[in-house]
Amino acid sequence: MKDLSVWVVALSVAVAVFFYCRKIYRKEAEPALSTWLIFFTATFLSFLSYCFSENWDWKSGIMNFSDTAGDFIVLGFIVAVGDKSKKRLKPFEKKYLAGAAFIVLFWIFSQNAFTANLLLQLLLIIGYFPTIQNMISEKKNTEPMAGWAIIFIAALFALYPAIVEGNALAVIYAGRAITMLSIVLSLMVYYEIKNSKGASV
Repeated sequence: MKDLSVWVVALSVAVAVFFYCRKIYRKEAEPALSTWLIFFTATFLSFLSYCFSENWDWKSGIMNFSDTAGDFIVLGFIVAVGDKSKKRLKPFEKKYLAGAAFIVLFWIFSQNAFTANLLLQLLLIIGYFPTIQNMISEKKNTEPMAGWAIIFIAALFALYPAIVEGNALAVIYAGRAITMLSIVLSLMVYYEIKNSKGASV
């Protein structure tokens, strides 16, 4: 069952990334470069610190591994074909990346990969803010809901191998993803319903 969950997570993220990139290419999605830059930075550092802390048990941390690979692909796609007006880093994103650099320095000097990973989970929570702010300021859903929903399902499946192996960091990572994705998806549904009602009036 653990191996099945691992495959479901990996394939789900791959499918989500494919559809997300297709939406970007068709100009049906307007993702902010900053969001995916900080997602990739944080997920990559999170996976690296996780591996050092948990003896490279990548199966229990399959959600983190898949996220890192997926974020890298989406980031590259946005740079290649995304909206140029959304490529410039804002002061918030610069501070975010500075925070990531601070955590790396903490990790290097303390040699405490576990605590560094927990700090990165807090950073990942903050990483959702640009997307949330983007939707609220534009008063519409600017993201492809199907892609985010698939990632949400992947996070649910990722809990199984993490719990079975008693891997605290993997459980925290999946739990954090489920919580934040729930918030983002709720906003998407809210604006889709609100705008559809407004259009029908």
